[in-house]
Amino acid sequence: MDTMQPQQSQIEPDKLLPVLVLLFDSLPQINSAILSHEIAMVTPGLTASDVTVDLTVNEVMGTFGTVQFAEHKIKLIGIAAPHPDFDTYLQPAHLRPDQKQVLGGHKAHIICYYESEHVSAVEYFIALYKVAYGLRTHALLGVMNPITWMCIAAEMLPSTLENEFLQAFRQSPASALMLWLGFIKFFKPDKTVWFATKGNFLFGLPDFAYLGSSLNQTQEAINLFGNIITYLYTSGAKLAPGHTMQVGQDTYLRFSLVTEYADYLGHQTLVMEKIRAKDTNKRKWF
Repeated sequence: MDTMQPQQSQIEPDKLLPVLVLLFDSLPQINSAILSHEIAMVTPGLTASDVTVDLTVNEVMGTFGTVQFAEHKIKLIGIAAPHPDFDTYLQPAHLRPDQKQVLGGHKAHIICYYESEHVSAVEYFIALYKVAYGLRTHALLGVMNPITWMCIAAEMLPSTLENEFLQAFRQSPASALMLWLGFIKFFKPDKTVWFATKGNFLFGLPDFAYLGSSLNQTQEAINLFGNIITYLYTSGAKLAPGHTMQVGQDTYLRFSLVTEYADYLGHQTLVMEKIRAKDTNKRKWF
């Protein structure tokens, strides 16, 4: 089950930086030539010689260095120990039990920090996952994103870097919901279910939460989140507490601040609630 009980978030949104955590059984001896080649393979117009890998490996201190290609610069820090907050992010991941077991058994991790400036959030996401892709040949187990609360297994990386996936992601981050962009769910004591997004703020958008009566509303929540994220991202429209929205022919929503589990859902998350048509401000958004 990828449902969970609420617990306090470890990181506040305003303190977050673009980052991925790569999971291994042990810190790999990174082959710079192989890493450069693999990154170039998924970057049109780039050759291995255009990728600069500068790494220092110390058996005691770990792995340190940078990877640079095109306009991207990514800092790598490898630590020969499991990630301390990993369970928080593994639990909501949309993975099979066997995949979760493999990732949960990791004994080392490499943190990838995005350091370049003036690059869109979409492009730095792609750049970080390209570095992860490049290290999959070094016994990579999987990838954890502590900002979006998502984990993916190493074997899933190639499909997320295919042109069709990347084109859709560039058009709207919602296309990567449950993979790169976070979608979580957990039961309240009364068995109702909170559905929520994680990481939208990286793209200049609010995160959203929706309280459903059961898990049967999972797809409905995904569709609502995806449609609203895409609309806001492509139109530049803004939402705030108190706003209402008509979605489609017969769905009406009101947005408000979080009133419970704010440490988990996010203090700036907008809660969407279905309302009657007569209670809207009469503006149809899409």
